[in-house]
Amino acid sequence: MDHILFYAKGGGALLDAKARTIDPCIAPPAGCGIGKLSMSGDDTLFGWTVGGGVEWAYAAHWSAKAEYAYFDFGTLDTIGSSNFAERETQSIDVTAHTVRVGVNYRWGAP
Repeated sequence: MDHILFYAKGGGALLDAKARTIDPCIAPPAGCGIGKLSMSGDDTLFGWTVGGGVEWAYAAHWSAKAEYAYFDFGTLDTIGSSNFAERETQSIDVTAHTVRVGVNYRWGAP
């Protein structure tokens, strides 16, 4: 199409991830307990991304675009302890969906 561009994109992605969980009330089945849970983790995660979009040239130097991308970085593991001297672990699934909308101006001759 003369003034509309559809495109797809994909590749590798890098994320410096940090997570922290503090739960002041570890809840046993009968209600709120007296313990405190504190966990943290950080890691550099390598993942992948895939997406696509559309760009429309509506004037000689101007275009508008909208695009979507999905990111998957796997899991981030955190460790910590509670007041009950238990070692706690959790795995956090790290994914993201992004939508971007924008307007572009191109310098030079059309």
